[in-house]
Amino acid sequence: MAQKKLTDRQFGLMMAAALLVIAAVGWFFFASIYKGVLIAAALFGLIGLVLPVALLPLNRLWGVFSEKLGAVTNFLLLGTFFYLFVMPFGLIIRLFGSDPMLRNPDAEAKTYWTPVARHTDKETLRDMF
Repeated sequence: MAQKKLTDRQFGLMMAAALLVIAAVGWFFFASIYKGVLIAAALFGLIGLVLPVALLPLNRLWGVFSEKLGAVTNFLLLGTFFYLFVMPFGLIIRLFGSDPMLRNPDAEAKTYWTPVARHTDKETLRDMF
């Protein structure tokens, strides 16, 4: 699914807002004023409002960079989540001998259907959502 592209004006205002947030975090947490970041935010905001077509090359460059960055961070985050949470959980379950998917075949079983223990009627389905 292709991501919706920002217009040049939206890109300029978004970059100005992001740079202002960075400057605010630097001021709030580190008690230092980042003049360069504030100047860049003002420039992005001003160009985005007055002459947004000038931001077209930066907008396209940012789009290419963000797609590459998104692909890398997606694999890093998913891999980290898998190896820190899913794999240890699966190993612990296997260590204790649990098989929640009931994968062991039973030669004497006539069927593998599990009976449903709940019932449905007008009372249980009254407020489904």
